[in-house]
Amino acid sequence: MEQDNTEKVHEFLAHHHVGVLSTTSSDGQPWGSAIIFATDENLNFYFMTRADTLKYQNIASNPKVAITITDESQQITVQASGTVKPVEAEDIMDVVFHKLDKLKPQGTTKWIAPVYKVHEGDYMILHFTPTKLQYADFTQTEVDAQSSDIEQII
Repeated sequence: MEQDNTEKVHEFLAHHHVGVLSTTSSDGQPWGSAIIFATDENLNFYFMTRADTLKYQNIASNPKVAITITDESQQITVQASGTVKPVEAEDIMDVVFHKLDKLKPQGTTKWIAPVYKVHEGDYMILHFTPTKLQYADFTQTEVDAQSSDIEQII
């Protein structure tokens, strides 16, 4: 990974905490779920769901997933694919839970993360490790530009 490229991704993800997680059921049916996530310095993603959600059931049967994070106004996206596994260590769960809880939109005092509004099943904190990640910036793209604005990070 080139340092400049990784820094762009970290900067983007520091300000964008909502993405669409794409999963597949055991019979091959795709599903997209909006998630709130946190990342670490190695570009691992952490998010929380409930065990009885379709998202978690899909992950349990097929841990290969993809995520897309976008900024519509800036025309920037981060896309990644890889595998998800549950976080089992209690101390890590507390750190991730606390970090996820702090990701409320600025200027909002009564915001509650959607996962708290789902009541079926136990809370599950999940760790997504990307095996492929790309950063696409179309902010300055001209229609006839010859250079690629999509950078492979991982």
